[in-house]
Amino acid sequence: MWYYFFEKGHLVLRIVSICVALALALFCGACAKKRAPDPPKSRMQLTIELFEALDSGVGASEFAHGFTEVLAAEVSKVKGIHVISPSTVRRYRRLWISAAMMARILGVQVIVEGTVQQSGDRLTVTTRLTDVHSGKLIWAENLDVPAADLATGRMTVARAVATAVGERVTRPAR
Repeated sequence: MWYYFFEKGHLVLRIVSICVALALALFCGACAKKRAPDPPKSRMQLTIELFEALDSGVGASEFAHGFTEVLAAEVSKVKGIHVISPSTVRRYRRLWISAAMMARILGVQVIVEGTVQQSGDRLTVTTRLTDVHSGKLIWAENLDVPAADLATGRMTVARAVATAVGERVTRPAR
């Protein structure tokens, strides 16, 4: 009997059926994945949100596109920090889960996020380091790089941010 609706072309029922199937597939896929072992408690866990291009300039969007991955690689080199993969962050963000909820699920204490904006031949990269539990801003910085050489600019900014993040996150509590 249920096939009657598909034969008669009931578009709404088709859409609902597809949505239910997709939701079920996502739910089953999330439940089936094995949880990775927790990192040692002496390491700070952080995640890096996708950097947002604030304007339609080609330089800003190209820079932002690859910067998150470069930054994750640089921050992961800092002793005492465990970086949750940006691809894991994207998976949660596609499900419209807030950054705070995602951080709680993943056991993250700190989020690195930011924006990229082009102004003439310069790119301004704004980076923020935020404590997930309190919502307090730990550190923020604006860095300018030339728009002409995106690869070098990405590495320069990523190293500067990784150094600053390492100093703030791994410093003993006072």
